Amino acid sequence: MLIKRSPVVFLAGNVARFDATPIKIYEMLRGIAGSLENPLLISFASLRLFFDSAADRQARNQFREIGVRYKVIPRIFPVSLLILLFLVIRYKVRLMHTNNHTAAIHGLLVKKILGIRLIFDYHGAIPEEMVERGRWRPNGLRFRVAKYLERKAIIHSDKMFFISRACKDHFQELKPGGNSIVVIPCGIRTERFYYDRSIREKIRRELGIGERMVITYNGTFAPWAMAGTMITFFMEVKKISPLALFLIISPTDQALISGQMIAAGVKREDLLIRNLPHDHVGPLLMAGDLGILFRSRSFINHVASPMKFAEYLSCGVPVIATPGIGDTAGYIQDFQTGFIFDPGNPAGIEKMIRAVRDSREDLAFRCSNLAKQEFDLTRFDNLYLNAYAELLDESDAVMK
Repeated sequence: MLIKRSPVVFLAGNVARFDATPIKIYEMLRGIAGSLENPLLISFASLRLFFDSAADRQARNQFREIGVRYKVIPRIFPVSLLILLFLVIRYKVRLMHTNNHTAAIHGLLVKKILGIRLIFDYHGAIPEEMVERGRWRPNGLRFRVAKYLERKAIIHSDKMFFISRACKDHFQELKPGGNSIVVIPCGIRTERFYYDRSIREKIRRELGIGERMVITYNGTFAPWAMAGTMITFFMEVKKISPLALFLIISPTDQALISGQMIAAGVKREDLLIRNLPHDHVGPLLMAGDLGILFRSRSFINHVASPMKFAEYLSCGVPVIATPGIGDTAGYIQDFQTGFIFDPGNPAGIEKMIRAVRDSREDLAFRCSNLAKQEFDLTRFDNLYLNAYAELLDESDAVMK
């Protein structure tokens, strides 16, 4: 499918940071850019990052390589809206795909003024995240305004992409059924995240891991990531498997992570910490035996679809997760690809470790198969393209 009638514009937050959300956007565009005519990505950035020419140049080059034009505008309202209106008129845009709340609110205003079609791709509970990170007051003015505008963006968007069925169910009353709602979880490209037993064994030899049980955490240490519970879990695993190793793949400062782990009682020789470009994470993940996905109970996590879940599975790593993380528990239980862990009841850890040791290859097979069936972004490319074609057809009909 080649969509040539109008440039599709993607609105996102600051993609120059290239953390989890920008990586999701990049991976999505990498699969569909070739089917779009002159796709344009517009990124909102703070003034500090707006004038960061090195970060801007890096992002521009990365997106140019996959055929996407890239522009950044300052996140200062109403200047940002005026620039966006100018760009939409200049490029004769009729469809915008927004990837965060700031983008969706701007897209909604442009829709009201110029009558374009709007997709709101709900990547996470941003207002709640701002409160959790301590940047906004709970139920403060900024939070309440953001929730009001979120509601308006959901109601008035032409199509909603939700990241989990739990997320869709929560907002169902604002966007009742029909074909205006699509559930697309955070996924991966399985040509880069996959399982290969020979690669796993090679990596483990190179790292000198041998037969050690490797507990793995992949990702940042957000406030809801339950770092203390991870440490407690690992120390319990050590009682059962004394040679266990804690492998951490994270962009967070290695000295900071190491210091906190050692202060909590983890021995230095039981830690392996790496910071790798996203493209290089897969082979190291294969070396793991159990992937940690712990999150605190909150609305943020109730509607979530963590990318690390798909990455673990695709690399053949069974997942141990706490309850209440989007659709994660359902996948783990229905496909037998890991374990649900209650931090208040660690009694079942020995049984989990024994199950991993006894069925490691069977678990790897089930995990990688589930990733191919449910989380391979190649499966979603046509969902995006069909949505664009549908909305552009409707736009043509309205214009006629």
